[in-house]
Amino acid sequence: VTPEAGYIGLVAVTLVVRTYCDVWMLKNGTAIERTIITRDYQQFLVVISKFIMMFLPLAAVNNILKYGLDEMALRFRYRLSKHLYAEYLKGFTYYKVSNLDNRIANADQLLTQDIFKFCSSVAELYSNISKPILDI
Repeated sequence: VTPEAGYIGLVAVTLVVRTYCDVWMLKNGTAIERTIITRDYQQFLVVISKFIMMFLPLAAVNNILKYGLDEMALRFRYRLSKHLYAEYLKGFTYYKVSNLDNRIANADQLLTQDIFKFCSSVAELYSNISKPILDI
């Protein structure tokens, strides 16, 4: 099992936990509204204290999700960079691009920037596709 698979699993589990947290927040939010409408001061204190006590776990879930996505993008970027730079430096491609073809300036810098953007986008895409599928 690769580290990338582990981080994909971490993000998947964290998305499941975040879904449960979202459902809890909805239920708790309606409970807070209900106690305000009914003017039940004692129940309001109970519900609002539960809400405050959940701040830390909710923040932890969100930060673990962000960490997992960032680390997944970093691992993808590392592997892709190694592969693409190996291809780029093989067979005098570097010299051909930099000396014989003037259309591409700073090809190595462009390659680095594009890999960073691509890997970050892939990690975000995984999260943005997985969360709605999980919610369904």
